[in-house]
Formats: sequence, C-alpha cells, structure tokens
Amino acid sequence: MNVQTASAVKGLRTVAVPVTDQDRAVEFYVGRLGFEIRVDAPLDEIGGRWIELAPAGSGTTIALTTDDAIRLHDELSGQRVDVGDVLNWPGVPPMFEFRDPDGNGLVIVEESANRDADAATGPAVAIHRTIGGESLPAARPDIVSAAEWQEARESLLVAEKEATRAQDALAARRRRLPMVKFTNDYALTTPDGPRSLPELFDGRTQLVVYQFMDNGPDDYCPGCTWFTKNVPAAGPAALAANGVTWVTVSDMPLAQIEAYKSRMGWTVPFVSSRGTSFSQDCGAGGGFMLSVFLRAGDDVYRTYNTTSRGVDGLVFVNKILDLTPYGRQEDWEDSPAGWPQHPTYG
Repeated sequence: MNVQTASAVKGLRTVAVPVTDQDRAVEFYVGRLGFEIRVDAPLDEIGGRWIELAPAGSGTTIALTTDDAIRLHDELSGQRVDVGDVLNWPGVPPMFEFRDPDGNGLVIVEESANRDADAATGPAVAIHRTIGGESLPAARPDIVSAAEWQEARESLLVAEKEATRAQDALAARRRRLPMVKFTNDYALTTPDGPRSLPELFDGRTQLVVYQFMDNGPDDYCPGCTWFTKNVPAAGPAALAANGVTWVTVSDMPLAQIEAYKSRMGWTVPFVSSRGTSFSQDCGAGGGFMLSVFLRAGDDVYRTYNTTSRGVDGLVFVNKILDLTPYGRQEDWEDSPAGWPQHPTYG
C-alpha cells in the first residue's frame, strides 16, 4: 500500500473465524470464555448470521477498518492488490477481503462515523444502512421483454383494481359507522393556553387527532416521529379547507413537545393532554392512535379510530416506497430472496 491508501485504514477491529456450527461456537466463546455478543444479524442473501464477539468490557474485536470501504477497495484494486468483491449483506457494514503477497487473507470493514461514541459498547455496525441508493443491490427484478413486462403489469393491474374497489367499499362502510358521545371536559394545554376538546375543532365540525406516544423525558417514539415527519406541510391547511381540523395530541408536557417540534422543524398543531384522561378515554393508553371526531355545538362524538397498520397505511413515504422494486426494505415485508432488508426501527 502507498502512504495515501494506508491512511485510509483507520483501525483494527474484527478477526473473522469460520465455523461449522455457529450456535456451538457462540456457546463456547460466550458460555466458556465469557465473551459478549456485540452483533448478531441475519445474512439473508447467503444464509446464516454475522456474529461479532468480544471479551467482556472490551471495546475491541479485530479487523482492519475504514470509513469508506468502496473507495478503499477501488484504490487497492488500482494498485493491483488481490481484492475480493465488496459485500453489502443486509444487516452488516460493507466489507471486502484482500490478500497480501504471502497469500494471507484480511478483511476490511467499513466503520461507523461515530466510532468514539460507540467504543464503550463495542464495534459499531450500521444496521440501518441505506441499501439500493448509489449502488444497485445484486438481487434485482428479472429482465424480460417489453411484451412480457406489459403482460405482467396488466395482470397486477387487475389485482390493484380489485384492491381499489375493496378500499372504496371499506370507505363507504366507514362513512356509515354510528358515532358515540365523547367526554369533552378536558383542559388541554396549548401554546395559547388551556383549550377544551370542542375548542380544538377551531370552529369546524370535524376533527382528526393523532396521539403521539409519551415515552418519558428526552425519549421519543420512532414510529410517531416517522408518522409526524410525513404529515405534509400543506396538509392541515388543505384539510381545513374541507372542514376538517388536524391536531396532534400527546401526554408529553407542552415544554417537551415544543422543544421537539422546534428540533424537528415541525409546524403541525401540537397540544398536550398531560394531566387528563383523554388518552385513556380514547383507548390509546400509552400507545399511539388516530381518532376522528364530529362536533354538534358543544357536543363531541367519536366516529372512527385506528392504530398500528391502519396508521402506517396513511404515511406518504410508505405509500410511495410500496410502489418501488425494493419496497420499504423492512424485515417484515414479503420480498424475493436476497432483497435488501433491515429492522423496521433498526
């Protein structure tokens, strides 16, 4: 290696130990030698798992590390070093093997940029690394003729139209749901002072409330954050033009809400229900939920609520990703073998 290339190697981290039985190896190193498991991630593309172990309390395992595996791989290849392909397996950082003049194989692993912060807990692994951005994954859709593609597309269109008609039928049933009178004596905390539930309608007759989970001080639900980030900036105004008010409510204290709103750059209306039974009365408890209300004078009625996948289905980015070849790349999805995937909140 020349001096420039050598400077790209940042450290020593992991020794690769090939084994015939991973569970037996883990039992030996952990059960008998007292090592700790630092990483245990599935290798969906080839089967098995990528496991990293280290002595208890140690911040070091062994391998050459770099901050850019692809760049270093290309530099070494240009110098006619015997290098293998860069591996981009789901759940593990990019890596490649090279051999020295004596034929010894070494692995270079791309290290997290936040290495110092991660050192106390062991090697950093980019579990949520974006795949399918600058470089195309090895697993790809089949290449077919234009006629074959059109035939497959038209077959899928039949199923899509069936799903659309089913969704239309569900919406029709939703519009025919009865309603139930709802308590309206809450004193909800807003930046403009206390407001009742009828006052949240802001003079309109319909109100949609998203309940953002309260995880305690300085802890914010990633799913609620993802959902709120996906509320279009023009969304509340567009709903208001149709007689619907949008408000996000949380049991978090208002000061915590306002600080997080500022940090995230959100403009969505956000109020605190802390100290009230609103969350419990909605049935959300400590979770998240979307509820729809109707107001007749000062009387408030609930007409609809949903949670889990019902809320997930409203997220703009998820809807678009569901149209792409690799989807959301989350590990619950039914995707072809080898498709890039990561833990939903990994």
